[in-house]
Amino acid sequence: MGLAQKKAQEIADELEGWELFDKLPKQVGSFIYNEGIGIVGKILNICSYVNEEQHTRLDITYTDETFDFVPVKTVGLHTFREEKYYSRDRAKFTSMVLEHLQDILKDIDRSEPHKMDWEASDLHFESWDYWKTLPQKIGDFELYATPDNPLNYINGACIFLDYVDFTHGNEFYLSYNYFRNEIYADLVKENLPLTTPAFDINSKVDDRKKLDHLTNLLKEKLLPTLEELSK
Repeated sequence: MGLAQKKAQEIADELEGWELFDKLPKQVGSFIYNEGIGIVGKILNICSYVNEEQHTRLDITYTDETFDFVPVKTVGLHTFREEKYYSRDRAKFTSMVLEHLQDILKDIDRSEPHKMDWEASDLHFESWDYWKTLPQKIGDFELYATPDNPLNYINGACIFLDYVDFTHGNEFYLSYNYFRNEIYADLVKENLPLTTPAFDINSKVDDRKKLDHLTNLLKEKLLPTLEELSK
């Protein structure tokens, strides 16, 4: 059986002596190296870099769902795979991680400035000042992501406004989808994802008016939405 077809337990049994462990730094900026937590389901957690204050982490994993070594990012309540650095070959994966580790961590470092992709330029987020009037705290929620430091997420989505209650696993977040040219909201209640159409602004709305429309929706519905999530 080739390496690319091995189960997580087989990979775990072969970790001792892997050169990656000798070469990984114990700290990169504000991220601290942690040993892996072992196998959960079909996923082997090999090691991680964690910034507890930022609620961010990078996990180095192996999955026998697809027989890949995979870096997994967590930003706030969002966990997603870094698809650029998948590999079924351990030596190749080692090389990629060692070469790109700092860049991967920079992507999730909330103290680093991040920008939206050029596809959002017609909406002029840089001129949208309403979000700056929003409070940093609303009840147990804290303002975690903002248009001046968004999170480019998965499937063409960019999270540009995010209120998170980390204690209870509740969240309200707004995304802009580059492919569909739409703004929409998603919710998380006790770590379970929910949807809501209450903040939908589709591609038919003129780009120059999208954020004005969103401003009105936030003025009307943000507080009631967060209050409902808190119940």
